[in-house]
Amino acid sequence: MFEPVNDLERSLMKAATDPSARPQFYRDLLAADIFVVNSGSDLNVQNNVVQQGSQLMIQQIEMNGKSCLPVFTSLQRLQQFIRSEARYLQLKARDFFEITNGAHVFLNPGFAYGKEFLPQEIAQMLDGSIFKPSQTHVTQKETQVLIGQPAVYPAKLVKALSDYFAGKKQFYRAFLVQFFSP
Repeated sequence: MFEPVNDLERSLMKAATDPSARPQFYRDLLAADIFVVNSGSDLNVQNNVVQQGSQLMIQQIEMNGKSCLPVFTSLQRLQQFIRSEARYLQLKARDFFEITNGAHVFLNPGFAYGKEFLPQEIAQMLDGSIFKPSQTHVTQKETQVLIGQPAVYPAKLVKALSDYFAGKKQFYRAFLVQFFSP
């Protein structure tokens, strides 16, 4: 049973079942606070700010055969995960991803709602490219193409796109077509 305790967890749950909610989840994650286990010595913290030169030692775990940094969407998730008393840090996810550049990260390991983040995905979140189309094509010469209805209607895709566009004021109409360019 996974009862969400904050907006980030609600966003994560929605993104798990609704592909159109995933871009918003990435935005919510980057803006949210996350929790990590600090396995190092005491940090130099003043006014709730880790001071320059402090060394963070984030506990690593093995997930799917890879060493990952576990992070948590709430203090409650972190407390449910750890087996003994431990120090933890609360920090902005964006800051954490920048500090741990190139690391594999696992959000909420062991819980019903979690996600593995590969280094490339994290880099795309940080530079904003994850929100842009992955491919573009500019036609260099006149090209004949076929446009029509798909033979197999993609009901799940249409539902996901409808849900996504429903919350966007700039869209008032959409059409489903299959495009084929030989």
